[in-house]
Amino acid sequence: MECACICNYDADPPEFHLVRMPRARKPHVCCECGETILPGEHYEQVTGQWDGWVGTCKTCALCVRIREDWCCTWEYGDLRNALWECLGFDYVTGETIDDND
Repeated sequence: MECACICNYDADPPEFHLVRMPRARKPHVCCECGETILPGEHYEQVTGQWDGWVGTCKTCALCVRIREDWCCTWEYGDLRNALWECLGFDYVTGETIDDND
């Protein structure tokens, strides 16, 4: 499937990063949608260094899938905003740009 996103970020790639898909042993918060990743669920765990900042981002499986299908480039933690700007809706709340008129 080709990426359908029209947004492109000019962010530099990480200096290093490690991607894992573990099964949660305790609750975590998804860095994209803010929902709880429950124990037993698989999630993406990325540890890396971006512009001198070293950190870990945890993303629920649903947000990973949305990102894979709709975003060619992204910044961790900005998926909701990217889809709002590119497609005109918030995939968490269902709000659309038209709702704000």
